[in-house]
Amino acid sequence: MSFIGQNIRKIRHAHKLSQAKFAEMLQLARPSVGAYEEGRSEPKIDSLIEISRKFQISIDSLLNKPLTVNDIFKLDKFRQKMDAAHAKDISEGLKTVKLLRINQQSDYLISREHADFINNLENIEFPISDKSGIYRFFEIDSDEMHYYREGIHPGNWVLAKKTKECQENFIYILIMDQSLRLGRLYRKSQNKITLIFDNPHYAEFAINTDDVKEIWEVTGYFTTNLQAPIKIEDKIRDLENKINTIEKKFSKED
Repeated sequence: MSFIGQNIRKIRHAHKLSQAKFAEMLQLARPSVGAYEEGRSEPKIDSLIEISRKFQISIDSLLNKPLTVNDIFKLDKFRQKMDAAHAKDISEGLKTVKLLRINQQSDYLISREHADFINNLENIEFPISDKSGIYRFFEIDSDEMHYYREGIHPGNWVLAKKTKECQENFIYILIMDQSLRLGRLYRKSQNKITLIFDNPHYAEFAINTDDVKEIWEVTGYFTTNLQAPIKIEDKIRDLENKINTIEKKFSKED
């Protein structure tokens, strides 16, 4: 007994195909599909091969057993793929990045080349596609790159990649013998690096390149400060107040 007619009907219903659409897909006459399903005739071998190819079901299964939804949609194979995906090590694709907290930064200036010190820093697993680069999280304690609630706040963590090259307007952390500075590169010459800060209350900072021990390019930052940014109207009002204060100061001096 052949199950082909019954199976054609199941395939068609599972894929929500009318007899006319099924016939069009297989280049058959629509009455032929009805005849197959009713058992009045069976498809020729060429049509069987085409059904098998289009719906990825073996000819043996089409002819010799009643198909289930599992057979039609290959649910077992799908489950196997999903199980394999879920069983995958979730750490795959993550990179271990050391976190340098504020209270460790003074020690870092002295011990940055000591493996024991670096190994004892906290580890953070973070998705970074660049497997060869050296990355570090720095906890920030200054407001030099923070202005009007925007930018990098004190307490934020910045993710930075160690580099030897600098590009203007990118943000960097410069490591010196006695301090580190976070700022935006303004100018770099053969002998000097100059940083500027998003907070206009800070003057630019210039240092001889020979005094810079490490350069870290900031690639992102992470914050828990979720205050809404100050609207432009508030910024303008604040600026007007500052101008009025300056004008009053000069008028008194006159």
